[in-house]
Amino acid sequence: DLTKIEKIKLLMNKLHKKYKKIDILINNAGVALPKQIEKLEYKNLLNTFQVNFFAPSIITKEVIRLMKKNNYGRIINISSGGAVNCVENYFSYSASKAALNTLTKTLSKEIKKKNIKINSMSPGPCKTAMFPKNKLSTRLSLPTIKYLASLGPNGPTGKFFWFMNEIDIFPKLNHINWSKPRKL
Repeated sequence: DLTKIEKIKLLMNKLHKKYKKIDILINNAGVALPKQIEKLEYKNLLNTFQVNFFAPSIITKEVIRLMKKNNYGRIINISSGGAVNCVENYFSYSASKAALNTLTKTLSKEIKKKNIKINSMSPGPCKTAMFPKNKLSTRLSLPTIKYLASLGPNGPTGKFFWFMNEIDIFPKLNHINWSKPRKL
């Protein structure tokens, strides 16, 4: 139950005792409740963030300790195109997946000196229990997952992928002259 932090911590303790290393982590949890923001209840917003962002953050935090010990790891956060496209009525889902992308980018900078790569990806508009009207097969995301799971030491990290394409969702802002704001 990814809504219960204590259960996540218990599971992670069991994994730490049973395994001396974890090479690959795929954070693939997700819930989506289509609601207009005015009709969205706080408990639903909290539940969406708990499953889509807080649980993967806690699991990643625990797994990264083992990966650092072994100086190796590949983390794949299953995000969504919704985090970029921001489809109406899916505010909580889009926001929670955008937060997962931010975790990906931030952690990649924190562990850049280790042989640990963390990336996020969208599986695309696949037909799942959560999105039964979508047309694509989940199998179409497998090449991207395999690629990210088998990255070499010089492979990308902190990036977002969609169908084997790296999509720049975090533009570099260092080219802006902050001392001379532009007039609109």
